[in-house]
Amino acid sequence: MVKQLSTEVEQKNDILIEKEKIQHKEQKSYKALGLLATNLLIVLSIYTLMLMSLTHFVDYHGVSTFVDVGLLMGFAGVMYVILKKSGYPMQSFGLTMDKWKVHVKDAIVLTLPILFFFLVLKWGLITFIPAFSDYA
Repeated sequence: MVKQLSTEVEQKNDILIEKEKIQHKEQKSYKALGLLATNLLIVLSIYTLMLMSLTHFVDYHGVSTFVDVGLLMGFAGVMYVILKKSGYPMQSFGLTMDKWKVHVKDAIVLTLPILFFFLVLKWGLITFIPAFSDYA
């Protein structure tokens, strides 16, 4: 009788341990999602607050390259920090060098038609609509 009871208790403990693992995994996912959402809102708020200053900077210097590169680097840095703090490996976000040649080929093959479409669209707008003829 004691053996049977101890076996049942062990089985129930194993079930409880498995449930705890599942809950921990779910909590980790929620934490990562919360971290992502919070940080993105913070970064977008900072960007919105800086927008007027950035437009004045571009107007003063006449070139938006500094602002564009700075914003890209800033957003990339923030995203990198968010990914690192999430507790998940970079592979889970698709950041891996596995099969990189295949992925580069796919990206080129899928991007070229889109670029060609916008090239033709831009040419058509500049050629056939008088309001855009100055952009040639």
